[in-house]
Amino acid sequence: MSINKIYPDPFYDHIDIEEELFEKFLSHPEIIKEVIRAKNISNFGLIKHVFQSASHSKFEHHLGTYKLIRETEKKIFFLNKNEITYLKYSYPHNSI
Repeated sequence: MSINKIYPDPFYDHIDIEEELFEKFLSHPEIIKEVIRAKNISNFGLIKHVFQSASHSKFEHHLGTYKLIRETEKKIFFLNKNEITYLKYSYPHNSI
């Protein structure tokens, strides 16, 4: 049984990362420096001077993106071919 790594998140409450992904990627010695670096980079830019108590690092942004991708993966398996074609041509950049 795999145990997920849980990160607290102010927007989503928490984000689960599969143990296998965490062990193979996020805890890798070569990657850990970049993870620490991403935790120290603000994703707000100059807005942090207006909203001083707000915090959102690149790492938190990446975790949120990961969560949305995982949720989309779970939902897309239930779509039929016509629904996928509709989604593909409904968005301006054909991002699906």
